[in-house]
Amino acid sequence: MTDLRNKTALITGSDRGIGRVIALRYARLGAQVVVNGSRSEDAALRTVEEIRTPGAEAVAVQGDVADLDAPENLFQQCIDTFGKPDIVVAHAGVEIVDQPISEVTTEQFDRLFARVLRRPARPPGQRPAPPHQRWRPGVTGGIPLRPTDSSGS
Repeated sequence: MTDLRNKTALITGSDRGIGRVIALRYARLGAQVVVNGSRSEDAALRTVEEIRTPGAEAVAVQGDVADLDAPENLFQQCIDTFGKPDIVVAHAGVEIVDQPISEVTTEQFDRLFARVLRRPARPPGQRPAPPHQRWRPGVTGGIPLRPTDSSGS
């Protein structure tokens, strides 16, 4: 079993569903957890309360990672509360359930595109590097920012 004591995990989309389960598991393994969700602050706070029950540390940060400013706020609140994250799980996504692709609306596609592609693919130099990108990724400290990135910790 992995020991995550003295580690900080920032998990997007962790206010419910699979992301919530990941947050609870990391907390049980000893990590301090930053819970994030875009829909309801109540859902994130419920997850935080469940994490804190056995004595683990957690904080809720609401924000839609598709918004270009939200990830920077999310990381800054993590840094202010626990320090730099050791683990980042980029789990936030858009649910398009029980719907044929031919019926997906432009708005649904745009939301999906914004979360999965637009933010991570923003060209360098358009914005200053956010705090979480100001150190060199490594084997134990790498931060994959794209769901398809397999080179993180």
